[in-house]
Amino acid sequence: MTMQANLLKKLEKARTEIFLKEPFLGYVLQQLDIVFTEKVSTAATDGLKIYFNHEYFKKLDGEQLKFILLHELMHVVLHHPSRMKGKEKQRFNIACDIVANDLLFHYGYTLKGMNVIYGKQFGISGVTQTAESIYRMLKGKVKTIVIHYSDLIITDHTETSANRIKSVVSQAIENGYNPDPHILKKRVLNINETKKKQRWTHLLHKYMKQKENDYNFDRTDHRYQDVLLPHYSSQNLVLNQAWFVVDVSGSISDEMLQTSYRAIRQTLQNVPNSDCEISFFSSEVTNPVKLCSLSKLKETFKSIKTTYGTNFKKIFEAMPTFYKGMLPSAVVIITDGRGYFPEKELALNVPVIWLITGNKKAPFGDSYALRV
Repeated sequence: MTMQANLLKKLEKARTEIFLKEPFLGYVLQQLDIVFTEKVSTAATDGLKIYFNHEYFKKLDGEQLKFILLHELMHVVLHHPSRMKGKEKQRFNIACDIVANDLLFHYGYTLKGMNVIYGKQFGISGVTQTAESIYRMLKGKVKTIVIHYSDLIITDHTETSANRIKSVVSQAIENGYNPDPHILKKRVLNINETKKKQRWTHLLHKYMKQKENDYNFDRTDHRYQDVLLPHYSSQNLVLNQAWFVVDVSGSISDEMLQTSYRAIRQTLQNVPNSDCEISFFSSEVTNPVKLCSLSKLKETFKSIKTTYGTNFKKIFEAMPTFYKGMLPSAVVIITDGRGYFPEKELALNVPVIWLITGNKKAPFGDSYALRV
């Protein structure tokens, strides 16, 4: 038997043993390609494939191989690669490793003879905390250890891979292979199911209007034999004169600014051809800038200046000056909520959407908790 055949036999033995003990994880593992490559130093995943360094794989015994496969599989079913976007790579990788390893340890899996990162090294529980919350807790602590590799790979197809895994997980459940035990089941199902919680962008829908003359005869209303009625498409809805106002006061971190940028970019991508403008505020409010493209959005974020204080009242005092002819259809304020909220009357009946990090809620308008 050739060396390559021996390696494949070793791999299939580990896969089979995992399937017999953990049918759900084993089923998902059977759907993943295992790739041997020199591009990784140990093992890694992009959320759809598991990669092994050839020499590293050869040195693993049966129990070590099962642990590594389960570790990478945890990253896959919990969609860790697709959740890394916009985060500091090494710190988030460590956070995800803590979740994966603590869950495996909780259910009786350990890796002997190798260094493994556990939450207890940082006074954190990966069983009860999400990767994102651990990521925030690790800020300033990562320098206490040295990581020479990352086992999460981001590619241009990461989002597609996440959707593919959601489909595989659904197939596993339909075939009777439910995630077990309870904690893993709860996490997987929470990620895999469509969230019932309303996305903040849905709050904008009631302020959208049909683009004038946006109709076609591609899909015709045939209820009347003698008349062809044009079909109106919801895809032609636009957002008219929405004003985004972004907090740039001294309490705002770079991560918060990135979150603000992504929130506005999401709107521009979901509702193209909309008429939106952006201002920044601290103790003053900048003149609105028309967001005619994603590149313009990026350009405005590069020119941010701050006077450090936070004054929400300034936004509403400036609004009649900026919009003399017609007030905005909606004002979207992105902030950490650290400041005194103004009286509702200052909004002049203009709908206000507050995107606030943390647990604060504005006294008027629609409030949405924004996660950094």
